[in-house]
Amino acid sequence: MDKELERVKQELSKLKGVTIHTIGIGAEDEILDVSEKEGLLVGTHRSPDGQWVKWEWVLQGYDHLRKHGEATNKTASGEVNREAFGYRGAIIMSLLAELSTVEIITRRPKKLGYLPEGLPTQLRRETQSRPRRHLMVVIEKDEDGYYVASVPELRGCHTQGKTLDEVIENIRDAASLCLEVEQEDEEVKMEFIGVHTLEI
Repeated sequence: MDKELERVKQELSKLKGVTIHTIGIGAEDEILDVSEKEGLLVGTHRSPDGQWVKWEWVLQGYDHLRKHGEATNKTASGEVNREAFGYRGAIIMSLLAELSTVEIITRRPKKLGYLPEGLPTQLRRETQSRPRRHLMVVIEKDEDGYYVASVPELRGCHTQGKTLDEVIENIRDAASLCLEVEQEDEEVKMEFIGVHTLEI
């Protein structure tokens, strides 16, 4: 194993106990354990007790990304790109996105880019250089105690979370995804003006 792949293992090994978010979805995955032999034990909504993601799969995905410069979770025909990220592609891509030498280019389709070591982190790809948007977020609390957030300016942009910090992080992911879809949408876009209180 070369030095860069060893660095990848060391960097990911520090994620034990950390919660990461599935790219493009925002679902929470917790790194329950890390084993030098097995890999990373990742707990998901469907498998809260965790399933092992082997080092072999993770390093294979990273090596593919390193060789090609960028990679997606879908092939040109729309099928799952198992050659790049194997059968646990969504989780593997989300793990790789935590690395200092990997960037998220787009969230849907999921697309990662490789940043060689030593390259200044401010040098990002053109796809990430769009102007910053300031969005109004409406946050409410439902009867079950969950926080519900929405962005009126973005059609269908809403999410929830158990805490304020969680819902803000989730709505940030949801808004990023909606903005990517918006760029491809040729329909007339709505401009958010404000919130008004109406007395009846």
